[in-house]
Amino acid sequence: MRELLASRPYRLLFLAGFLSELGTYISEVAILMHIFELAGRQKEFLGITQGVFLLLMVLGTLVGGVFGEGRAKKQILMGCEFARIPILASMLAFSSSVWVLILGNGLIAFFSGAFNPTRQALMNELLPTHLLPKANSLFATGFAFLHAAGPILGAVFFAYAQNLIPILQFDLLTYCVGIVLLARLSPPPPHPQQVGLSPAPGFLKDLGEGLGLLRKRPTFLWIFARCALASTALGIVIPLLLPMATEVLLLPDWAYGLLLGCFGIGGAFGSLILPKRLAVFSPERVLLRLVAFEALSLLLWSACFHPALSFLMAFVYGALLFARIAFQLNYVSLQLPHAFNARANALIDLAMVVPNIAGAALVAFAGRGLDTTRFLNATGLFFCGSVLLCWILEQRLRRIE
Repeated sequence: MRELLASRPYRLLFLAGFLSELGTYISEVAILMHIFELAGRQKEFLGITQGVFLLLMVLGTLVGGVFGEGRAKKQILMGCEFARIPILASMLAFSSSVWVLILGNGLIAFFSGAFNPTRQALMNELLPTHLLPKANSLFATGFAFLHAAGPILGAVFFAYAQNLIPILQFDLLTYCVGIVLLARLSPPPPHPQQVGLSPAPGFLKDLGEGLGLLRKRPTFLWIFARCALASTALGIVIPLLLPMATEVLLLPDWAYGLLLGCFGIGGAFGSLILPKRLAVFSPERVLLRLVAFEALSLLLWSACFHPALSFLMAFVYGALLFARIAFQLNYVSLQLPHAFNARANALIDLAMVVPNIAGAALVAFAGRGLDTTRFLNATGLFFCGSVLLCWILEQRLRRIE
């Protein structure tokens, strides 16, 4: 880890992304709580907010995955930071409008989606191959920390201030700091495999070549499929955590931040500790077992009605989920062609985001008519059953081959 952190360009890239995303995670929770209050505590608005957020994020992921290769990655990252500033300014001016907040939150997600695969591709160029697993583990740990600290800070700050304005102002400040850090970053020379390559042939052709990885590499296809199943379940669970805290566990609103925080702390543990313990095993088998235990933990969590047990299962679920994310990043970095890194990461992001949209849309359309507990129980059963069905199908197809 010391060798990794000795790289100044990597430190600048990591800090720029971490700080700007910290502001986003803090404000996202506060925005969701604010919208919940403005909308009269109707669950469907939580699903709409999450759905718009994820829909625009997936569009940004497509842009970042394709245009983040063979182009000025540093300029793309800085452009994403600059673009989010006027959006936040509009949200500050119209903080009492539900639809302005929903749309603004979604537009910020668009540029976050473009930022992430481009940052991952640039990181792969900044570091030698032997440091990439450590860098991916640190990235997943930082991502998990954001899931832990962001919700807690956002919920506590909003509950204390009862005002969204200072939280959005802090978010704005983090983007400005990110711009300063990225401006000091010296881009690396072109990768040897990229020297002499012709310019990218276009958005649709580039995306088609990235999707071709799913046809050429069956293992990556099944990783993609299981990631999509896990993300569908997560897309349903996340909008329901606030009513879960208040209606099922009978806790105050700020406990929503603690519930998400336990999920994030578990993620930090899972992404930092589990990859080291499981590195001796085949990454394909580890990913299969992680997603199976992840499904089982969600089913058990949905059956918990005691706050302490619910917080514990949120920790376990987060640990398994983020350990899987770390292994997915390692698989892309080490097992797939370097020239397709950004597109492969974009595909993984798509497998996470598109099903998330479907899950959030389901909450938006059915949230008012369904009991929160039954909704969560059904989600856990769906996740377990679909992972089992996916495994059976994979085994049968391999026998045919």
